[in-house]
Amino acid sequence: ITVFDGASHALSEINRMKEEDWPLQAAISSRTDEPGWAFQLMKWLVASDGTPLSKCFDENLIEISYMDKSKHFESLNRKTGIPFEQMAFFD
Repeated sequence: ITVFDGASHALSEINRMKEEDWPLQAAISSRTDEPGWAFQLMKWLVASDGTPLSKCFDENLIEISYMDKSKHFESLNRKTGIPFEQMAFFD
């Protein structure tokens, strides 16, 4: 299992921007039958800058569960206060 190159580089760029104090929040939303496996993989897989995926996202903005993705997005909207039209989603 690997991270797609484009996603890996995008996460590294987000990490760089966060280190430079850009005002951004990074979240992840995933619907899976095995959330425990997904959380473990996020510890093992790394972005191109060597950062584990689990550290690429704001800790309170990791939405991995059996729920429908629309529920994840609603939760992220409530947690961040960012309107949907100001969010960028990648799938």
